[in-house]
Amino acid sequence: MQDLQAESARRAVVILLSQALVARDIELMVGEMRPEAMVVVARTMRELSDALLPHVLIDVAFVDEVSAAEVLSDTTKVAHRDGLRMVLVGHDTGAIPQRQDWVLLPHPFTNHDVAKVLSCEVIY
Repeated sequence: MQDLQAESARRAVVILLSQALVARDIELMVGEMRPEAMVVVARTMRELSDALLPHVLIDVAFVDEVSAAEVLSDTTKVAHRDGLRMVLVGHDTGAIPQRQDWVLLPHPFTNHDVAKVLSCEVIY
């Protein structure tokens, strides 16, 4: 039954950033590169929880240093089960403990940088 749910689940890219302009830039880039993907933009974990629908599998989550601590405490356990790729976005990416399962996307970034993050194979 779980496999059927995974097959029928909608794929999503989550953007959990406190800076609305940066979030919008990433949203537009992802929309161009993955037009079939559902893109969920939120500023807080609460907004994200309210926005996620049942049967949504998150492929990639872009988070900033503001939300990273909250994400580490809540989402990482789910991330490993679902194969979620966590992308830490920001100026001060060194302030967050290095995790080998996270991708770093320091400011400033380009379309090419975001494309490289999205093109990596998702590991389940």
